[in-house]
Amino acid sequence: IASSKAEFDSNLQMRLGQKYQELEQEEKALAAYAKASEADPMNFMLHLQLMSTYQAMGKEDLVAVEEGKLEEIQKMYAEMTQAAQEQQEESADGDSEADADTDTDGQPVEDN
Repeated sequence: IASSKAEFDSNLQMRLGQKYQELEQEEKALAAYAKASEADPMNFMLHLQLMSTYQAMGKEDLVAVEEGKLEEIQKMYAEMTQAAQEQQEESADGDSEADADTDTDGQPVEDN
């Protein structure tokens, strides 16, 4: 439940930040995005919004910080995807080895 509440809070704060940004109230947008980031620091879209806000404010040093965070998030997701694919391949290999020892009905086959 705590996880879903944090996700809800993050989404709510992000939408609030977007509204403030539309109204060109960047400081309020940043405050909302900061709260969203506390709840969901790996939210890619949130960091894009932060980067956009910093660009609108002319804070290029902070734009660069957000770009770095986005690169870190992309790298982490790529590593997680690769690990999941490897695990899936290992699982599939194990299944085919088990299948080789059974007939079509799943009964064990005797070695001759």
